This record gives sequence, structure tokens and C-alpha cells, in this order.
Amino acid sequence: MPPLTSWIENALGAYIVPSLRGRDAKLFIKSPAFTSVAPTLSVTSPECGPSDSSLHVAHTPLGENRFPELAWQPNPAEPDGPEIKEYLLIVEDPDAPLPNPVVHGIFYAIPATKTALAADDFKIADDGGTSHVVVGGF
Repeated sequence: MPPLTSWIENALGAYIVPSLRGRDAKLFIKSPAFTSVAPTLSVTSPECGPSDSSLHVAHTPLGENRFPELAWQPNPAEPDGPEIKEYLLIVEDPDAPLPNPVVHGIFYAIPATKTALAADDFKIADDGGTSHVVVGGF
């Protein structure tokens, strides 16, 4: 169970300072490095549902704080197959009640052969309970 301060922080963020839409322009994928690059894969989440779905409480600090399952497939339109060496996953929250999107995680060195991630792929680093570092099992 999260400490009481986490419950208070989340309640303040969710109810007193409501989430505002419209910060998508500040997302990493909207930065100049990506303005001329077309998307080459689609990410889906069987646990979260389609885009703009509400996140289930199990995936929040008020629940189990569990990483939702994500799945993707490389673009099949590439004639010789994609030349993917590894994946980088950046998890941002443009709806957090802050001026800029919150970065929940940056996960790197995900093998090119992996096309899905689930909660079992991650564990919190064992350092006596003070870390916010997640170790990937991929």
C-alpha cells in the first residue's frame, strides 16, 4: 500500500487541480527531431483500451501502480523489413496537472525481437525501498 502522502498527492492532483488537455505540443515526439519523421509502428494496450481511454486504477499509485501491457508491430509496409536494432520507450503524461508533460519512464535497450511489454518485465531496483529505478527484464 502506498504511503499516506502518495494518496494525498494523487487526490490533490486529481481533484483539486484538474487535469487539463492541450499539452500534447510539449511531448517528446513533437520536438524538432521528430517533425519530419513519419510514425513507423503503432503501440496498443489491451489493458488500457483504445486511445483516449481512462487508465484503470490498477495502473495508478492509488491501485497497484502496475505497468500496463503494451504491444507493437513494426511497419509491414517496409519492403525489406525494418532495420531495428533495439527499441526505446518513453512514457509521458501530457494530462498531468503540471505545465509540462510528466515523464514516467525512459526504457532503453529493448531487443528488436521483443514486440510487447507487461508488468512482469519490470521490477523496482532493490536498494532498501528508496529508489525510483526500474530494472527491465528484457
